This record gives sequence, structure tokens and C-alpha cells, in this order.
Amino acid sequence: MAGPAPAAMRKKGDRELAIDWEDGHRSVYDVVELRRKCPCAKCVDEWSGKRLLDPVKIKATVRPVEIEPVGMYAIQIHWSDGHASGIYSFDFLRASCPCRSCGGPGALSIEPEELRRLLAGSETVVLLDVRTAAEHAAGRIPGARHADEKAARELEPTLPRESAVVFYCCPCDRPKQAAQWFRDRGITRTWYLAGGIDRWPGPLDKILP
Repeated sequence: MAGPAPAAMRKKGDRELAIDWEDGHRSVYDVVELRRKCPCAKCVDEWSGKRLLDPVKIKATVRPVEIEPVGMYAIQIHWSDGHASGIYSFDFLRASCPCRSCGGPGALSIEPEELRRLLAGSETVVLLDVRTAAEHAAGRIPGARHADEKAARELEPTLPRESAVVFYCCPCDRPKQAAQWFRDRGITRTWYLAGGIDRWPGPLDKILP
């Protein structure tokens, strides 16, 4: 039995595609991830299901040039890198919904209470403080380690792709940029703390001199 069809579809900014489904659910896709997950026969072996496309080779600058319907069951996306054979069925898109209620990583940001629940669970979370070393020493979220941009980029290739990673700072763009950089390299369960350390509801650890 076919699943719900899109009721509306639109681009959100330069990098996201939003689909409102007939059953009221909303999916917001990172277009780079859609390109990396292309289901066509050039990107996935039809017999084994093995992925032929190396997602790392897809640049973070790739964008949809044109999106057109295919009958009543799919869309075809023409990409800026010249790829145009990908037909994304509605069932595939719904199953690939990245929201947390569907089991995906969700939005790039994570709320403080969500982070607290994540840290309280059994999963190991890589928590990275991208403030200055002095700020980190003066007060950090328990379990966080200091990582400037260079250290974070050196850490990325050593982490399993399924790792949970959270960046935080004072309210600024650095953790957002770092989280996006990690996602672009395949660590999709990466977030930045919304509002920064100022919104952290728990106690802070201090590093004694």
C-alpha cells in the first residue's frame, strides 16, 4: 500500500527542501544529503543494494537545478553537478525523512533539554566546546572537551560516521559552522547547542589551574 503523497513542496533557503505530506507530517531535507542518497542505478547497485556512490565525493556546494514530477509517485532532481538520473519516489523520501520522530538526526540545532537527555543516556556523546581555552577552563558543560577549528577538523576523520557530536559556544556562528562541516563529511548525527552555553540548564565544571 502506497504511503502519503506530498501536499506541498518548496525550497527553504539555499540548502533545504521542505515537503508537507498529506497526513500533516513535514520533512525538511538537506539537499546535499539527498544528492548523496540518490537511489538511481548509477549510485546504487540494483541487485545487491550496495551503494556505488562515495558520498564524500559529493561537494557541499551541490544544489538542485530543477525538480520535476514523475507521474503521481516520484520526483526527478536535476543537480548542479550534472547528475540527472535520480528518481526519488515519495515512499523513498518519506522513509528518508530526517526528523527525529522518524529516527533521523533532525535539525542542525539541538535544544538544551534535548542535549541533557542525550548526555544522560547510555550513548557516548562527543561534546566539543569551541570557545577559547580560557573560557573553557572557566566553566564547561560536564564532559565537554575544548576543540578549536583545527582540532575539530583533525578529530573528524577519527570518528565513526554514526557518532553523536554536539558543538557549543557562547551565542555565535562557530558551532553551527562546525556542525555543518561535520554533517557534510558524513557524520549526520551532529548538532550545535541552540543559544550556546548561556542556555545550558545544568551546572558547569571548572578546570582548576
